[in-house]
Amino acid sequence: MSLGYFAGARGYGAILFDSGLPIDRLAQGLRPALRIDLEAGRSAGRFAFGDTDIVVSLITGAVIGLALDSPRTLRATRGDHGDRASLILLGLPPDGAHELAGRPAEFPDPPELPLRWMAIAGL
Repeated sequence: MSLGYFAGARGYGAILFDSGLPIDRLAQGLRPALRIDLEAGRSAGRFAFGDTDIVVSLITGAVIGLALDSPRTLRATRGDHGDRASLILLGLPPDGAHELAGRPAEFPDPPELPLRWMAIAGL
């Protein structure tokens, strides 16, 4: 469900990517937290994968690709498929990946567009 979030926030995808957020900046912010989560999952026995650097690159690439597609064509179900494929890559069995990817995830609603300073500040 997490990659599907971009499908529900189409305006934000357009702002981020059409307005020039450099992809390398998104990747820089994503990689450290992703590495920590992947290592924790492997230590807990949830994930089974080889080279952490390669897996971080593959998952980061999937997130960026789906996020770039989202303002134009991504449907929430495609995000679920991306989540499922990523979980299988991490060593989860297909049935477990399907169940986990389909779980609802709670994300805060983004402020309405167009953004105003008061909306950003939560006032």
